[in-house]
Amino acid sequence: MLKRVLGLLVVANLVASCAAKPPPVSESPWVEAWRNASRESTPFSWREHDRWTFEVRGPEGEDLGLISLELTDEPIMSCSTNAAYKARLIESTTTIAPLETWYDGEYAITYPAYEIRGRTLFLTLNATVCDANYNLAGFLSDDGGEGVVQGEGLAWYEDIGTFEARRYEEPSE
Repeated sequence: MLKRVLGLLVVANLVASCAAKPPPVSESPWVEAWRNASRESTPFSWREHDRWTFEVRGPEGEDLGLISLELTDEPIMSCSTNAAYKARLIESTTTIAPLETWYDGEYAITYPAYEIRGRTLFLTLNATVCDANYNLAGFLSDDGGEGVVQGEGLAWYEDIGTFEARRYEEPSE
């Protein structure tokens, strides 16, 4: 009896696996562009662990402030990416998240982290928070970059806007 039941289960499994499968979901042009850009060579200017300013704009082009970071070669664990490196906040005027509060010295609750693959950048502003992230994802050029700013969590997602990246310039005195 047991052999008969097991035999029926095997046949049922074979029939189910041969059933018509839905066609694969087509990828968006953005996903294809990301995949292609990640296979290209990283621009030399982004290979150096340097300082960058990210100018954030809202959906209507409104100014949401600046985030200036120093990209380090210090590997860290991140909830959002597999091969992350720590970034250090230089200054921020952004209104999308309370970065100074998050990164405040000995009371820091999180820090930014980044991953660069080819000509792509994935930057999470709160690397150690695993269910509510603020991310910048975009494409790199020889002298900067541009992309999208998004917030996401367990039960929410928000298109915050876009960013443009340029080399950080020390404030003039």
